[in-house]
This record gives sequence, structure tokens and C-alpha cells, in this order.
Amino acid sequence: MTLLNPRSLRQILRHEIVQRCLGQLAERLATPFRIVDEQDVTLAGDAALNDKNRVPVLFSGTTVAWMIAPRHTEALAATLEGLIALEMEKKAVAADALEMYREINLLFHLHEVVGTNLNLVEACNSLTGEVQRLVKCDASMIFLVEEDKLRVAAGNTPRHSESLPSGSGIVGHVYAHGQADIFNHVEDAPHFAGETDYPAMMCAPLETDDTRLGILVAAGNGPFSANDLKLLITLASHGAIVLRHAQLYTELHELFQSTVSVLAETIEKRDPYTAGHTQRVTDYSVMTAEFLRLPEKDLNDLRLSAILHDVGKIGVRDHILLKPSRLDQSEMEQMKRHTEHGADILNHSRLLHAIVDGVRFHHERYDGKGYNHGLQGLAIPLHARIIAVADAFDAMTTDRPYRKGMDTATATLEISKGAGTQFDPVIVNAFLTTLAARTQPILKAASPTGIPE
Repeated sequence: MTLLNPRSLRQILRHEIVQRCLGQLAERLATPFRIVDEQDVTLAGDAALNDKNRVPVLFSGTTVAWMIAPRHTEALAATLEGLIALEMEKKAVAADALEMYREINLLFHLHEVVGTNLNLVEACNSLTGEVQRLVKCDASMIFLVEEDKLRVAAGNTPRHSESLPSGSGIVGHVYAHGQADIFNHVEDAPHFAGETDYPAMMCAPLETDDTRLGILVAAGNGPFSANDLKLLITLASHGAIVLRHAQLYTELHELFQSTVSVLAETIEKRDPYTAGHTQRVTDYSVMTAEFLRLPEKDLNDLRLSAILHDVGKIGVRDHILLKPSRLDQSEMEQMKRHTEHGADILNHSRLLHAIVDGVRFHHERYDGKGYNHGLQGLAIPLHARIIAVADAFDAMTTDRPYRKGMDTATATLEISKGAGTQFDPVIVNAFLTTLAARTQPILKAASPTGIPE
């Protein structure tokens, strides 16, 4: 329990309820009283009273004052002890409530700053930044376990290598035993392996209910206190939940991307004459979007849309899709439906709704003469306008059984001619600018079709 110093005791004695209770009791007992400290300085009561009959007032077994009264001194002292204990309990409850409020605010801020980010690297960087801000350390690091090694995921302290065996050094020891600790003299620590030039460091495991992810480290000149370690443990405990969510999201995203790529590859293998088409269209689309400085989310959606832009060909019969000669009018009409087939397939997945427009409208023309909806100009979604240019360029430069693919220079000229009629001129400019920068240094190494490998 908190020690009671003279200042705190005076505050308690000045409290209205305490004075009223002591006053009422003294009045009922018909005896004056005086409370003094060990220097005989009056803390409360009648300062003129100087009776030798005094008893100690105790708090947690320690004398904190003396009660002087002609009669009933012990009863008055016992009452004061009870009042002091009650007031100190109230203060302790208030302090606990304040500490809990601060911790709730801290965790709210932590989840607001770190937890809204599902990118694992960025979440790790945010967490180390919060550690340095809140713990007042000079450096912070996160080690995440990967293939039986602890690899640096964020932060920096001098001399730390990029990875450590999971049981090596102070960090590895804390990870192996799962126990947070302070090392205010790292060179004297039995497990120190020269991990840092700072004289002090703290380590706390990053773990959820079922997974130990790694270690959160704070380092500096120190010394660190038990309160510092408590704060680091709190950050590690809640930070681990955020990082685990980011890990799971990353794994799910990678699985999703892999599934999408497998689906696109399956469709592409139905047509041996368009091998690599999907990847090239995706590359051209992404490089154009990067030139236009599309936001990261739009860039990711565009990438998926480009990968799956021909997914609707799964609904086109083989005798049309694989026909070695040009399609007749009826066959062409059926082939045109592949954009609608693709949009219908993707609409079944909530995760793919954002990319449907790129698939459905990538054969629309800027002048409104495309298919299947006759959209015109900026009414055509941006992703579809980008894919249209990339798709057309790759189609021009790819060999078919019934024609030879154009070289890069000729295809570039054709794309340029189509600006404002077939294609959005802004997209054409972005595409041709990035294509020129990409192909100019390696024209001599281009493939026979003129497409850089």
C-alpha cells in the first residue's frame, strides 16, 4: 500500500468529512483533541492542548501521527486510523482508475495508429514508432520468427544483424523462454551476443493466445524501470494482435492472388497462341497506372482486373476460341460476349466487385464505337481505358496463325493514331511514355515480335 507522507496526511486531515467525523466524535465524548507529527507540530485540533496522554496513529503498521486528548485518546486515534485507511483506499481506487483510463487511451491510440494498417511491414514500422514515442527509448526493433530464425521486421539499433537463430543472444533467449525482461547493463547479461551498442535494452514477446510471433525490443542509454517494462509489455501484447491480423491478411491476400493467377493461367492455356498475354497486359497496365500515380488500392485493383480481363473466355466454345483463321460475323459476336461472361463470373465474389468494370468494359472505345455497351469518353471506367491500350498493344505485337505480329515501332504508331478515337489520349500518352523509357535501352535484346523479354 502507498506510504503516507506528512503532506498526504495533512490533506486527509483537512478533508471536510474527516474533520466532521472527528469533530462529532470528540463532541460526543466531551473531550478536545490535538493531532501532531513527530516534531510536535499541530496537524489538526486544538493547538493549545498539551496533555501528556498521547497514543500513536498507525497506518499500515507505521506511526504517522500522534493523538493527544485528555480522555478517550485511543478511541479517537482508532477512528482517525479508520478514516485515514478509507481515504487512502479511495486514493488508490482513483489512481487505479486513472491508470486504467490512461491504458485504455493508449491502446485506443495504438489500434488507431497501428491496427488500421493491414500491411505487415507498415504495421511493424508504426509499432516501433509508437514504442519510441511512448517508452522514451532511443531505438526500437521488431524481430519476427521465420524458418527458425528471428528476422528484423522493423526498426534499427546499432550492430543488429538482419537475423538471429531463435535461441541466440538476449533477443533469442527472451523469445525461447517467453518472458519479458530488462537488461540495464547488456554487457553483463549472460546471453548478450553483441546485439546492440546501447547499454540498456528491454525485450517483450509478441504473442497471441496461440502464436509467438517474435520479440519487441526497446533500447537506449537507460536505465529502464519496471514501469517502462510494463508499458512495453502492454504495447507488445496488443501490438501482437495487430501484427497477427496483418500476417493473416497477408497470407490470405497471397492465397487470393495465387488463386487468381492460377485461374488466369488456366484460361490462357486454352489458347496456345496467346501464351504470356495476361502477364504482358498486366505489366503494361501497371506501368501506365504508376505513371499516372494511381493510389495503391487502385493499383492493386487494376492489377487484378488486368490479370482476369479475359476470364470470360472460359464461356467461349473451343471451336471459336481456337479457330486458326479469322472469325466470321456470328463467331465474332459470340467472342464479344466474353467481357460479359467475365463480369458475371466475377460478380459472384464480393472480393472481386471492384475489378468487374475493368473486365466488362475493356473493349469499349473512346469514340463510343466499342462493345458491348457503346460507352464513350470518360464514361468508360479508368481501369478499362488503361487495359484497352495494354491489351491492344499486346494483340498487335503477338503472332497469330493468320498474321505476323507487328514490331514495337509499328504498334506504337498504331496506338498513337488511335488516341482520341479508339483510346483515351491521356492513357495513350502515359503508356507510350513509359513504354519508350522501358524499351529504349534494350531494343537490341527485344524478341522477334519486338516485345522486350
